[in-house]
Amino acid sequence: MAIDPDGRSLAKDTLPLRFGVLLVAVIALAATVPAKAETVLERAVREAEPCKALKVNIGFTPIGIDNVEEVRIDTFQLSADGHKGHAKLIGLLACKTSEQAFLHSDASAKIHVEAAFDLQSCEIAQLEAHILETGGSFKSAVDLLARSIEKSLQDGMSSQIAKLCR
Repeated sequence: MAIDPDGRSLAKDTLPLRFGVLLVAVIALAATVPAKAETVLERAVREAEPCKALKVNIGFTPIGIDNVEEVRIDTFQLSADGHKGHAKLIGLLACKTSEQAFLHSDASAKIHVEAAFDLQSCEIAQLEAHILETGGSFKSAVDLLARSIEKSLQDGMSSQIAKLCR
């Protein structure tokens, strides 16, 4: 084995070993980094179960893309003027079939939810949900069922706002 003037080994056969040690160190470090925690808002959207409205009949069997895969809130604005409150959020909702499904599929939507409410009585004056963009392998199903999904979001968010008032 050749050695350079500083006493380091010049053997090429140590390169795979050094790479392997580095790879193990990176994997171990990555395993200690916590996954992105879901925010209270994202949890509220998830608990509203908006994907439940995504059931599609493909002829021989219905497919439910009714499991929430991801909820991401990109923008959230909250304002208050006296006892009147206003909230607006824009984010992503991704749904998928269950693991036991015969045919696996997914769908996603960029959502916009806006609410106006009384901060004293917790009465909701206005609550609207809109789908801005759609995607996924069942994008067309989301497009067809957009009104049902929006209604599901509105109903679910209404119950989540009510929970905050308890």
